Amino acid sequence: MGNWRVWFVILVVLAAGVWYVQHAKGRRVSASEPIFTAERDAVQKVQVTKRADDIELVNDGGKWRIAGNDSLVVRENRINDLFDRVLKTMRTTLMTENPDRWKTYMVSDSLGTRLEVTGWDGKTLGSWVFGSSQSDWSKNYIRTEGRPEVYLTNSSVIYNLNTLPTFWGEAPKPDTASVDLGDTMAPAPDPVQVDLK
Repeated sequence: MGNWRVWFVILVVLAAGVWYVQHAKGRRVSASEPIFTAERDAVQKVQVTKRADDIELVNDGGKWRIAGNDSLVVRENRINDLFDRVLKTMRTTLMTENPDRWKTYMVSDSLGTRLEVTGWDGKTLGSWVFGSSQSDWSKNYIRTEGRPEVYLTNSSVIYNLNTLPTFWGEAPKPDTASVDLGDTMAPAPDPVQVDLK
């Protein structure tokens, strides 16, 4: 009679173990969902922060500029990448819900790269911290500010989150098609031909 009880207890423990493993796997898998769902036109300001460095991009009625920098013109392709790649990032697998493990996934305040998007009314539309994956360079980790969960992303976009002004902007290109001659515009002169024979 005693052997029956031992086997019963072993079966119950095994069943509980199988249930726990299956439940834990189910919690780690998440349906892919985009991190940002608002329209592009709703965004008035974007700020990228990494450690002590940060940069702020401001939408002035459809024309983007770098806050505090009048010498560079924003590269349109960088803004397009921000909206078409970074803000369309999908979060996929749940990695942890434990804030003590944020450093493992490089999404702590001191290690991660923070992206904040603000609307025209001054309200935050979204704020996330991105971390690099040490094992899979094609993906990143992400957590939403104010939430403990860390997810794996479907692609790597962290290189698009740079704090250097020269990454986002470039010096204005001079207009070489014409030369200003006072009040009139004339075609630029032909280059001087030198015969070296």
